[in-house]
Amino acid sequence: MPANIPHMEKYMSICSVSQSFLPYMGGLTKYVNALGKKFIQGGHDFRVMHFKTQSIEAIDFSSGIPLLRTNVEGVGAEAMGGYMRFKESLLNATHLSGDIAADPRSLPEFSDYLKVSGKLAEYVLDTYDYKPFDILHIHDFQLLPLAGMLESLKVPKVFTFHIPFSAGMNANWKSFIAGYMADYDRVVLSTAEYASAASAAGLPADKIVQIFPFIDPEEYIVKGENDARKKLGIAESDFLILCVSRMDPRKGQEVLVRAMEKVAAQFPSAKCVFVGNGSFTQKLMGKERGGYKESLVSLANELGVSRQVIFTGYLPDEEVNKLYAACDVVVQPSVHEGFGLTVSQGMLFGKPIVGSNVGGIPVQVKNGSNGYLFDIGDFNALARELASLAGDPGLRATMGNAGKKFFREALDAEIGYRKHLELYTSLLRH
Repeated sequence: MPANIPHMEKYMSICSVSQSFLPYMGGLTKYVNALGKKFIQGGHDFRVMHFKTQSIEAIDFSSGIPLLRTNVEGVGAEAMGGYMRFKESLLNATHLSGDIAADPRSLPEFSDYLKVSGKLAEYVLDTYDYKPFDILHIHDFQLLPLAGMLESLKVPKVFTFHIPFSAGMNANWKSFIAGYMADYDRVVLSTAEYASAASAAGLPADKIVQIFPFIDPEEYIVKGENDARKKLGIAESDFLILCVSRMDPRKGQEVLVRAMEKVAAQFPSAKCVFVGNGSFTQKLMGKERGGYKESLVSLANELGVSRQVIFTGYLPDEEVNKLYAACDVVVQPSVHEGFGLTVSQGMLFGKPIVGSNVGGIPVQVKNGSNGYLFDIGDFNALARELASLAGDPGLRATMGNAGKKFFREALDAEIGYRKHLELYTSLLRH
């Protein structure tokens, strides 16, 4: 534990706001869930507000964190559709893909984006009136405008940007995002690269805090017999590659499927398991985006590796944990990536990582030490690195141990908790 973190000075109450949370899993959920449990264990109050879907309750205490789910669909289906389209444009801009408008405010959906945030702002004020809190912490790009809409709420406001903020982004979008970020008292970014780009885009440097995302090891304990391989028909001697990510072209699963053709030619018993399904956004809209997984299945058939490639869809956390423990290597082949908590999770389990050289992945993966990096889309390089690991159990063990060491030093939830405690305490002193 870092020695220079101040001892907790007083009880505090934190209201965390995001688009999605439990029971819908993802990197942001893992992050906020770990943070919330640490603050509650430390004797503080921590609540989460997020969007309600049709199938879940409005108030839920089952996770140990009070969850307040807001029915933003009250703005109407048309406005929700516009919100989703603008959010997708913002996501494309940050991931340097798709058609990007010169001026974000010129998009017809921008007013809907503001309307949904405005609806949520009303809920935030209502919950503060019912039970005041000391810190408001907004997570992710979906709710970027909230600070300006809540100017009357006289509590410190923190914003964490969980996706990339790269120097290569369209200048108008950089200015748009940085302008809204400036309404917050502090903005948390995950890497020094993103912090530098945000500062260059106009976000005052004294508002920027750099904190690595983190996870809680207590959430990754394998209980009972590890029957993960048995359930999927994978032998103990098979070289098992694991990829845990949302089914999305941005996550680059196609690159790994293509690499498997070459890996399987050298190691016919190698298996690659893909875990993941669609996004919370699609569930919120009552839709599931089809086609991408089907295209991957078709590609595996075309390349003759359908027996080596397994798609599980969604799996409960306990089953995913078993796969992390049972696999030989974790791969994150993203085309775009904010930080990559799958990489962190793999290192926690002592697995070597092979990841694309993008976003927060190279911050975690030290090439040749705890894993390998490859250029975006280079399935030949990915295949070479996987083959080298498949043939060398000693190398896998050495890299896995190096990854575990990095996790303990940088990515453990206790470190993240202490850094957030320091951040919140410093804001409450002013």
